Amino acid sequence: MKVKGIEIPLAVQEAAVAVMKTKHSFTAFNVTSVVAQHMGVKTSDEIAYRTADRIIQRERKAGNIGPSDSARSRSSYWKWIGK
Repeated sequence: MKVKGIEIPLAVQEAAVAVMKTKHSFTAFNVTSVVAQHMGVKTSDEIAYRTADRIIQRERKAGNIGPSDSARSRSSYWKWIGK
């Protein structure tokens, strides 16, 4: 995966997915924090935020994550529903 011309290592992507799988629910900020830590940047760095957003989009489209509250179609809280 490339974000703004920077190749995001597979290990960073896997660490982000691991957080999604292990937390009861998570936010984009939780994923951004993991990405930033592994990439050695601040959580406010655009690369960290955009990488987290792309990973969340990818997993949502794959059917692996959904809103934490199933009664709400849009929420800032997500949960892992995949395998």
